[in-house]
Amino acid sequence: MEEWLRGRGVRLRGGDLDESPMAYRRLPDVLTRHAASIRVLHQFRPIGVVMAGPDIVDPFKD
Repeated sequence: MEEWLRGRGVRLRGGDLDESPMAYRRLPDVLTRHAASIRVLHQFRPIGVVMAGPDIVDPFKD
């Protein structure tokens, strides 16, 4: 997985591979399946993800 991420220019800084991109369906496939019931206005490409540190309590998770 680390090699796959590196090949796509993704850098993990202080993170782990617990959220593998392979665990999710590809957005174009999902949009195609729902084309009869939705109208896509915009698509965004994420450039970063920030997660809370271990000392932060998430009331919806913990």
